[in-house]
Amino acid sequence: FFAKRSWYLVARKRGAQEMRMYKLARFRRVMATELEFELPRGWNIDAYLADTWEVVRDPKAPRSRVVVDVEVDFAATVEETRWHPSQRATPLAGGAVRFSFEVAGLSEVLYWILSMGAHATPVSPPELVDAVREEIARMHARTLRATGARG
Repeated sequence: FFAKRSWYLVARKRGAQEMRMYKLARFRRVMATELEFELPRGWNIDAYLADTWEVVRDPKAPRSRVVVDVEVDFAATVEETRWHPSQRATPLAGGAVRFSFEVAGLSEVLYWILSMGAHATPVSPPELVDAVREEIARMHARTLRATGARG
């Protein structure tokens, strides 16, 4: 399947019980064999990716309700895009929107929030709020080191 500007393969690795996702661009070689694979009964890609934000799947991660406040500059884009089947948008004062959805795993959500810069504020869960704060602090420190700036 195609997602996030790349092609992916979902398959069962020999000896593994669960399906895994592989990014095709990382393949160095492919070899035809006589081995046959039977798709598990009832398996489908939509169900496999249902708990992901985009493509990163973490079956061990608990499902979390994510809430992000998005300022008016990005509100229309966020509202008119189908990001996730569970998404809900609630209007806020001044044209902003409170955007919520449920996913298992927050790593992709972290970078989605950061992509909007100061126009998005994570509200919950607390571990996502902390992750955004920590990533911004690391970015700030790295920028200061790289530019020789102070402060």
